[in-house]
Amino acid sequence: MRSRRPPGKKRKQHSRELTPREALFVIKVLELENQTEAYLRAGYRCSRRTARVNAARLLTKASVQTALAIARLDRLKAAEMTADDAMRRLSVLARADIRRLFGSDDQLLPPGLWPEDIAQCVKSIRQRSWGIEVLLHDKLRALELIATAGGRIRGRHEHHHVFDHAAYLMDVPPPGDDR
Repeated sequence: MRSRRPPGKKRKQHSRELTPREALFVIKVLELENQTEAYLRAGYRCSRRTARVNAARLLTKASVQTALAIARLDRLKAAEMTADDAMRRLSVLARADIRRLFGSDDQLLPPGLWPEDIAQCVKSIRQRSWGIEVLLHDKLRALELIATAGGRIRGRHEHHHVFDHAAYLMDVPPPGDDR
């Protein structure tokens, strides 16, 4: 027989909203990709063993799963790039002029003063014994990709040959060969 709830006592409602600590847990799970560490860094105080169990339990909550799914989808949308976006970026790389990184006194400008389009083209900056080395991304490769996408040049062309060893050894003419 079922026990009855006392009159006036309502069933506990499950909140669909995250608590501040759960929201921080979601952020840390995305950041760290380690649920135990995320649980601890979200401010929960317990042993690692307890954190592992409680983090797994927390990940079964519908509100946490929904928040994680939404955050992951937002990340994907932010990282999404259309073909037009890619072509614009390649065009910037192909047109990059390193001279724009230098001032009128022929000295390298501080990175904060670099034009944004040229700053995006910088592959690396290294301090060398003779000065600062600035490398840009491969301009020729960018031009090649633009030409390939525009149909001006073709990509690699592969050849496939079929050789029938048995027919060769038996001196049988291949199909379609009228000897």
